[in-house]
Amino acid sequence: MSTPSGYRLEEIPADSLDGWDLGLDNSRFRHLESTSSTMNDALRAALAGATDGYMIVAEEQIEGRGTENKRWESATGGLFFTQIHRPCLEPKYAERQKMATQCALVLAIRETSLQHAWNGWPNDVYARSPAGTESGKAGGILAEYLVSGNRLSFVNIGIGVNTGTRPAQEGAITINSSRKELLKAFLSFSRDISPEEADLHIRWNSLCPMTGSKIRYVYHKAERTGIFEGINSEGQAVIHDAEVSRTYSPGTITIRDKTENFLL
Repeated sequence: MSTPSGYRLEEIPADSLDGWDLGLDNSRFRHLESTSSTMNDALRAALAGATDGYMIVAEEQIEGRGTENKRWESATGGLFFTQIHRPCLEPKYAERQKMATQCALVLAIRETSLQHAWNGWPNDVYARSPAGTESGKAGGILAEYLVSGNRLSFVNIGIGVNTGTRPAQEGAITINSSRKELLKAFLSFSRDISPEEADLHIRWNSLCPMTGSKIRYVYHKAERTGIFEGINSEGQAVIHDAEVSRTYSPGTITIRDKTENFLL
C-alpha cells in the first residue's frame, strides 16, 4: 500500500511461499506461478552453475514427474519444490541426499501437522490421516544427479507433498498444515541433518516402522517374503530372506502393502 512516507505491506498472505517470507536469500530462491516441473527448471539451473541449496518452488506443476518417468499428480494447493545440492559425496553415496531429505520432511510433517508420518523406501513419505483412521502416501521424493569423473557434480531433490486437495490416486493422504509452515520446518530440520553424517541410515531406519517387519516384495517378477532390516549406508534395502540378508538398490524390487501394518 502506498502512503505519503512510502510503501508498506498491508497484509502478509497466510500461505505465502516468497523467499523473503521464508528467510531465504532471493539469489538462491525462485518462486514460479506455474511450470511444467520444478525438476526440469532445477536441471537447467544446476547445469548453469546454481549454487548449493538453490530452491525452485511452484504454485502449479503441469507435468510433475515421479520415479521411472511416472506422472506425479500435483493436486491444487500442494507443496511442490526442487532443491539443488552439491554434497561432498562419492557417487555410490548419492542416495544419502535423498535419505537426509526424507528424514527432514517426516520430522517437519510431524511437527507442523501433528500427524504421524514415516519414511517409505525408497522415496516416499507416508502418514496417517488427520483423523487417524487411515494411512497413505502423503508425499514423494525424486532424486536426479550428475556424476563427473569420480565425484557428484550435483544432486537435485524434488519434493511433492499433499497439503491441499486430496489427489485422485488410491491411497493418497493429505497433510493438515500450511505449505509455508511445512516448508519452514523442513528447511530448519534440513540444516541439522547432513547427508554426510555417518549414522544417517540409522536415523532413517528409526523413522521407518517397517524396519524389523515381515514384508512382501517383488523381485524379477516373482513375489517373495522376508524381514525388512532397514537400509544400509548407501540407501540400499536390506532384506533377510531364506536365512540370508540381501541388499537391493532402489528400483530393483517393489515392496507391497507399505501402509497396511501401520494403522492405529
